[in-house]
Amino acid sequence: MAGESQWGRIHEYSLGYKKPKFIDYPPANYTPPGKPSFVDIFKGKDDEDYPFKTYLLTKHSALVAGGLSAMDIVVGTQPKDVIGALRRIMYWSLPLVGGGIAYTSIVCVAGSIRKKNDRTNHAIGGIAAGTVFGAARRSIMFGVVTGAFAVVAGFLYKDSVLHNWEMCPQQRKPRIGFSLSHKADFTLAKNIPGNWTKEPPQ
Repeated sequence: MAGESQWGRIHEYSLGYKKPKFIDYPPANYTPPGKPSFVDIFKGKDDEDYPFKTYLLTKHSALVAGGLSAMDIVVGTQPKDVIGALRRIMYWSLPLVGGGIAYTSIVCVAGSIRKKNDRTNHAIGGIAAGTVFGAARRSIMFGVVTGAFAVVAGFLYKDSVLHNWEMCPQQRKPRIGFSLSHKADFTLAKNIPGNWTKEPPQ
């Protein structure tokens, strides 16, 4: 018999493999025990766990800065020596890491002063991050644009935690075989109408 799930129908008869084990969707903003994620920055009270939240945001900011720095060095400015490469790394790292630290710091201060755990604290933190970005680039326009993005992102992420919805929902598929196996499911869409598959004979 064909298996049914939120990923659509898979006909193990026609594909020639055993019945797949479907993975249920976890609750919104679910994090495996003991594994911190980016969403943990917005969980709990805003004036608590400041070192942990700062560490998380700094780590993610450093990863983004590392990727941008690598692209800049390889296909962008292409510095000729190590000193030039380090300058490009600092060019990307300081604003992102500094903006992340400013974000969590101001969120914590705002939560402590306002005595509230809401989206406004993170909007204020976004303004602080945009100020750091603009100061690092010496551009008011750059600070306004990046600050507006940080305000909207922080506001929505906190709202997703408060009201239990996913900011970036992920559609998970059943894992069948290894990634290069003919048994793996590479379906890009679900419930496609038409006669693209056949029902197994009864």
